[in-house]
Amino acid sequence: MRKDLEKIFYKPIERLTPVQWAEANRYLTKEISNFDGYLNYDMTPYLREIANIISEDFKSQIFAVKKGSQLGFSIAGLLTHIGWIMSQSPGNILFITETDKKIKEQMQGPINQMIENSNLSHLVGSHNIRRDRGIGGKELTGRRNKASGDTANGIKFKDGQLYTWSGQNIGNLSSWSIRYGLYDEVDRWKGNYKTAGDFMNLILPRHKSFNANKKLIFGSTPELKETSNIESIYQLGDKRKYHIPCLHCGELIDLRWSEVVDETHAGIVYKRDNNGRYIENSAEYVCQTCGGSFKETHKYDMYEETNIAYRKRERGENASDVCMWLPTSEPINWQHSSYHISSLYTPLGFDNWNDYARNWCLINPINGAVKVGALQGFMNQVLGECFEERTKELKANKIMQNCRNYEIGEIPDALSIEDGNGEIVLITCAIDLNGRMGETVDDDDVRLDYEVVAWCKNGDEDFVSSYSIDHGSIGNFERLKEKRKRERDGKGRDKFFTYRHGHENSVWGIFEREVLYRNYTTQTGKQMRIAMCGVDTGNYTIYANEFVKKHKQCIALKGTVEADYSNLKTDKAYFKKGSKDKLYGVENNRIKDRLSECMNIDWDYRNGISQGIGFMNFPTPGHNKYTYRTFFHEFEGEKREMQKDPLGNAKGMRWVKKNVEAAQHFWDCRVYNYAIMRIVATNYCKNFKVAISWDNFCKIILYRTK
Repeated sequence: MRKDLEKIFYKPIERLTPVQWAEANRYLTKEISNFDGYLNYDMTPYLREIANIISEDFKSQIFAVKKGSQLGFSIAGLLTHIGWIMSQSPGNILFITETDKKIKEQMQGPINQMIENSNLSHLVGSHNIRRDRGIGGKELTGRRNKASGDTANGIKFKDGQLYTWSGQNIGNLSSWSIRYGLYDEVDRWKGNYKTAGDFMNLILPRHKSFNANKKLIFGSTPELKETSNIESIYQLGDKRKYHIPCLHCGELIDLRWSEVVDETHAGIVYKRDNNGRYIENSAEYVCQTCGGSFKETHKYDMYEETNIAYRKRERGENASDVCMWLPTSEPINWQHSSYHISSLYTPLGFDNWNDYARNWCLINPINGAVKVGALQGFMNQVLGECFEERTKELKANKIMQNCRNYEIGEIPDALSIEDGNGEIVLITCAIDLNGRMGETVDDDDVRLDYEVVAWCKNGDEDFVSSYSIDHGSIGNFERLKEKRKRERDGKGRDKFFTYRHGHENSVWGIFEREVLYRNYTTQTGKQMRIAMCGVDTGNYTIYANEFVKKHKQCIALKGTVEADYSNLKTDKAYFKKGSKDKLYGVENNRIKDRLSECMNIDWDYRNGISQGIGFMNFPTPGHNKYTYRTFFHEFEGEKREMQKDPLGNAKGMRWVKKNVEAAQHFWDCRVYNYAIMRIVATNYCKNFKVAISWDNFCKIILYRTK
């Protein structure tokens, strides 16, 4: 009798998977999606498993999703997790994303829209029932009001609460009791924790009350390997990758960027023309297993096949997945699972393989410097991989090969046109000061080093092609090693120089006559003068500033306070305006990064291809100038290495001397010349009220000189 009554009155609660719930309830609007209508995972079949990991069907508790962009993770992943928890498995949720501003945008935008359009309004807030029509004609019931606690700080819902927090401040994370942790863009968190271990130790205590059924999902596009949070968690899991069958051999393969396998190229391959430009629609995939190739349409076909199999299983029919997630490693324990997916998997209608190959060719010109900033973005946003900072050592022999057929002191305007660099638009000069100042002028012993550089129209935001015009030293100050060598050779010195103004042996007067006021003749017979001269005022500041103040075309330069190293989590400008007039702080490390890339540009004038942007040209050596001993060796006196804090954590990259005796004065002059060039271009664009760019600066200069 009792069993009969149970059959009549007992109706089991229908449990939906997150994907089932989302496809039945989540209505997407144009405000948060490119597509208007109910959420359908057929476009992004790779997200079905990621959406479902929040459920108890997946035994792991800590998940890492390392991803590229444009994959739908936020909409079809995190928002589905939040909605499914509210509807199917209530519990406290902690949602952390990169900043307070981003939290507010998410709460007032996608999360609010998801609740309004997913049959969740009656579970949220005060439960005051009202009926209304939402977007798409959906009936909305039980719409909450803002007085019920629905704010940017969180949302109360039936049997749970959604808490929010900023990734900028996780060191002060509140002591909530949390079952579900949804941690978004964790590589952009910049809290006051010291290590990845500390990062996890701040998160895990929030979940200790739910040790048996907690769920923590960490998702992020990775950034720098040295400071990556998502990478450290991903490495603990089974490193799953999404596989599709090869068109030719049928083997399941994960999509990769171009790589060499058994001395042949596999992954995404493409073609360039003779100038290195991408040949449209040439991108295709070469299987890393069999070497067969296929176009991107095969990927979409495989998505369709896997969708058909999924729908069959939903109807109770037998069908096997065509595409699937497969582990590639053993996890550290049962609690951890991890996923990696690149933007090579993006659905139809988004950026495709041709877009990525075209962008790759721009980042990696065949005759120019690699655009490292853009390369990092490609690694992070497209490939979903960390970018690893690398140590560097400069080799002077590389740029010694860039000596060209023009004379020292000559402006090679005709050669610049011939090389494909366009007109010479700017002449700069940089000064580096060395030596010692005594009690009186008779005790002084100094040397002023300088380089004059011509800059070409061929340039962009990071690289500008250049021609060195002249370099030299005024004064004969010696370092200890040089002094000892001279004394061993039995040579003496009969003249010393000073930075004091008004003296016959002052370096300033000589520099004015021989360099600053000089008219430089171009190959086509024109006259040009130095437009801007920068003086390193870090040492001998009083004397240097007096010289700068005297000359309208001179500015003072000084390494910034932060120049001890380039912070890994900060994208610094090349310079910043100082507090005093005509004073500029220079970010030496970043400029040296750019110049080191310029030094590695390959170019052969005999191949008929124009020089790559950023190529460094030098005149024919002569008069004891532009030789290895007198000039080029100073370009290799430093190396780039990682700086770490006392705990061993990476802070940033820094250029340091290889040894205490290493000379680098002309290297410093080139660094300051680069800064001067950027300062001039920026100030011109500001004065003419146009967007700051090298192209706009050149247009202004060339228009004014016509």
